[in-house]
This record gives sequence, C-alpha cells and structure tokens, in this order.
Amino acid sequence: MRVQLTGIHISRDGKPILRDLNLETHTNEYVVILGSNGAGKTTTLRAIAGLQPIDVGSIEFDGKCVTTTVPRKRSVSMVFQDDALYPHLKVSELIRQGQASAITAGERAKQFDTIVEQSRLIELLDRYPHQLSGGERRRTAIAHAMARGANVRLLDEPLTSLDPSLRPQLLHDLQNWHETSPGTTIHVTHSAEEAMQIANRIAILSDGRIVQFDKPEAIYRCPAHIDAATSLGSPLINLLRFQADELQDDTCRINLQSATQEQTRTGITNLVMGIRPRDWVVDPVTSRAFSTSQKGLSLRATIHRSWISCHEIHAIARWKKQMIRLVLPDHQSGFIDQQQPPQQGLPILLHALPKHIHLFDTKTGQRVDE
Repeated sequence: MRVQLTGIHISRDGKPILRDLNLETHTNEYVVILGSNGAGKTTTLRAIAGLQPIDVGSIEFDGKCVTTTVPRKRSVSMVFQDDALYPHLKVSELIRQGQASAITAGERAKQFDTIVEQSRLIELLDRYPHQLSGGERRRTAIAHAMARGANVRLLDEPLTSLDPSLRPQLLHDLQNWHETSPGTTIHVTHSAEEAMQIANRIAILSDGRIVQFDKPEAIYRCPAHIDAATSLGSPLINLLRFQADELQDDTCRINLQSATQEQTRTGITNLVMGIRPRDWVVDPVTSRAFSTSQKGLSLRATIHRSWISCHEIHAIARWKKQMIRLVLPDHQSGFIDQQQPPQQGLPILLHALPKHIHLFDTKTGQRVDE
C-alpha cells in the first residue's frame, strides 16, 4: 500500500495546523513522522484515517482518492495515544471486536491465535483494561489494531507513556508486526532515538510542513533545514550565530571553503552554523596564532561544565556569550585525564572541519551549501 498526501491544508478556529503538506510513502514502508509538540503530527494521522476533515488537498491510497471516503471504508487501523480501550470488554473480546467480519470463522480463529502469540497476551485474555499495566494496555491496543488487518497502520506516539524499560520490547513488537503483515506503517513521535531505530524513512514535520523526508542517516549527515538538524542527534546539535564584531578578535577564525575572510565576515551574520557535539576537534590552548591555511571554524573557548558518561567526556564550553556542547572520546582528548573531567575554566581550542559544518539561512531555516 502506498499513501500519498498532496497539498494538505487544515485549520482549526482560524489557525493553520497543516500548511501545504506533501508526503508520499513507498509500498509497505515504515515511515516515522518526527516533530515537536504542536507540529501537526496527530492531525496528519487523523486526516489519513478520515477522522479529520481537510480544507484543501487530497489523500490517495495506491493512487485511489480517499479524501472524502468515510473512515470505516478506508483500510486503516490506528493506535491512539490514550489506548482507547472499551472498559467493559476483556482483552480477548477487544481483540475479537477488532477483527474484520468478512473473513471466515476458521480464519478469525487462526488470526486471533497469531495475534495473541505475537502480542504476548495469552495470560491476560480474561482481564479488563483497568486490570492491566500501562505496557499491557498498549500491547492490547496494538493487538486490537492488528486484528483489523488493515493495509495502512497509524501509530500515534505508541511509546510515549511507557516506562523506558518497556520501550525496546514494544518497539520490536511494532517492527515484527510491520514485517509479518504487508502494509504501510506511519508512526508519529517526538523521540529522535525511537525514529532512528525503526524508520525506513523519517519525515521531519515543522510548523505544519514537511521540511525533509529521507533516510535517517541522510537527515543526520545532511539536514536540509535547521529544524531537521535539531530533530536528530544526541546531544543536540550546536547552533552558532555570529555578529560582525565577534569576527575581529583572536578568539575566532572562520575560513570556509569558497570564501575569503572578508566575504565570510559580511555573509556569516546571515547564517546559522550547526556543528554536532562529536564533530569538534578539541586541543589545549597554546600561545600560537590560528593557522591561516586551516579550513573551517576555530574558537578559543573555556570549559564551563563537564561530566563523564560511559566512555566519553561530555562538556559545555563557553565562547563569548554562547554555550557549546562537546563530546570528547578518548582519541580526541589525550591532553585530558579520562578519569577526571576537565575543570571549569580550562582554556581549549575548538576546531570544526568544513565537512562537519552545516549552514542555515537565519530567515528561512533552509540549508545553505557553499
């Protein structure tokens, strides 16, 4: 099943929620829509399901327009964020209630057994929703959706309310459902880690628009929009802004690939420079001047705060009024004692190579290539 949304506009009380949203999945693809709260993720799912009328645009399943088709006639199942389980039905009844009436009794029984096994619900079939834990209720909601046998599966923040210890297993369950039942899955979340683990492709939704739709690694390595850059990666990417007067002293040097220093000074104030914490090269400060031939960004900064996390040292450095996140693995921080984080006030030299610098227009947020 291929899902296509074209030029979708949706407003609520005169306020635009989705603005010219365009999205086209591949057949049997697992797509994650990633965005912050209020970006329009749930509204997008509800529009696909037919629960949310659209003002302008069209929705197609395998090239067939379903824009005005009522929800029950769309081949869609949806897992809601609040589970939406009937409190008076047992787990077994909830699963059977979701099954399609068109299949035979024998097919229904076989499907029921398969779903119960995949969802690990065999010992819970006689319980009511109020007798279930949060993880058990979520598995029951997913089993109910599986029973529908729909070609389009919509998942609204399926892991958000669960304890962290439960999420890996449930993520595996969702992946197994997708792989064993042909169809397209569209999963919305605000968790970048969740998206990176499960998605074939990720759609970055920002302010009602898709700003990038690509494979997870492609978005991470080459974000097309500043909101895509900040959506993926942990720790969060550094976004640096420069004023013209900050480029005149000996604490900063910017030497981009295709620009002279004077061109850089006049143009960089219109740009945001994104650099991921693991892409900095960190050295001790020496009295020598910056290399005139070295390309990229060099800053003289000081350690503001630092701590050890597993085998890495994490730090916050201060350059002028800006704070810069750093991750210092062993091979980059030989001058730092790996058993003891660097002390506050330690002077350091930061350098980022051009291939690790992402430039964005301050007005549009779009990527700017040199």
